[in-house]
Amino acid sequence: MSELQVGKQPGEDYDEGEEPAYLIEDPELTGAAIRMVEGSRSADVLLSGEDLIQSSRVYVVDKTAPPKNKASRTYLYSRTLDLRHVEVTIPSHLLDKAGVLTVYAKDTWEGKEAAAPRTGQKIIVASKDSPVINSVEPHVLHCCGPQESDVTVVLRGRGFTEHSEVIFADEPYTHPGVDFVSPNELRVTIPGIKLKDDGGRYTRATPLMLTVVNGPLQLSASAELHVLPSAKFKREPLPAVIRSITPYPVPMMDFQSPESLTMEISGDNFRPDDVVAVDNHVSDRIRLKTQYVSPHHLRAWLPRESWRKHRISFRLIVQTSAGFCAAEAFAESLE
Repeated sequence: MSELQVGKQPGEDYDEGEEPAYLIEDPELTGAAIRMVEGSRSADVLLSGEDLIQSSRVYVVDKTAPPKNKASRTYLYSRTLDLRHVEVTIPSHLLDKAGVLTVYAKDTWEGKEAAAPRTGQKIIVASKDSPVINSVEPHVLHCCGPQESDVTVVLRGRGFTEHSEVIFADEPYTHPGVDFVSPNELRVTIPGIKLKDDGGRYTRATPLMLTVVNGPLQLSASAELHVLPSAKFKREPLPAVIRSITPYPVPMMDFQSPESLTMEISGDNFRPDDVVAVDNHVSDRIRLKTQYVSPHHLRAWLPRESWRKHRISFRLIVQTSAGFCAAEAFAESLE
């Protein structure tokens, strides 16, 4: 389930000295760790999070714990792309040495009380002496044979050692089954269960990402290992994800407003039979008139009566014909 927070625009009598109604929660960066290399030039990096708006700013610290004072912060040039993504520029001086940087987001509204960030996204500056993966053989695996047995792949590259370990990108710990052949070759055993989705009913939709680790800051860039479906195990359906809603913030609606508001919903993995529903925590979920435009675009019409001022909140939900929630958007008024 993908949750996205959306707010209402302040009314015409809005007091600028008060916190904007659409600033519902503090922005957060929640994406997976990003690898960069010691000595690299300045680079643009895409960060993932929640509740990111145009006034959100991003700063970095060189410790994994949140900073204790403003002096320890280094603000980064950033461009908010949607409510879940912000692009930042990492300057070269932060990449001079191997280490771990943590980036946080905060809102810049002047009247907002400063609060310690809840989460941050790691940027691992890997040592320039890190191992390198040049190829994986075979580069494609077939899912789930009759015995669902483990499979062995060969990693070729440089900088491997007898103590090299391998991790999968979706798991934080290393795996056994790594045989050192030479500084240029490792043999890695892939558990058969890794070729399927978490429920064990489908072939995994995303590739396996293999990383060779020689030490805390000596790690390779990840290598992709794709998995093909079989007659028995179809490919795992990718969940729908809402990334942005237009208009944002959603304007207030009263009896003088049009009967419905057209909303453009952008994201990923939408399907022709998906529908958008409203859950306002007051009555049962209401299915909206929905138009499928593309796998990345839905159009829905929000009835005026579902977004009156007396409503505290609502949720936009993309549902499949099977009836389960595939993606969700949350909106709340602080009036």
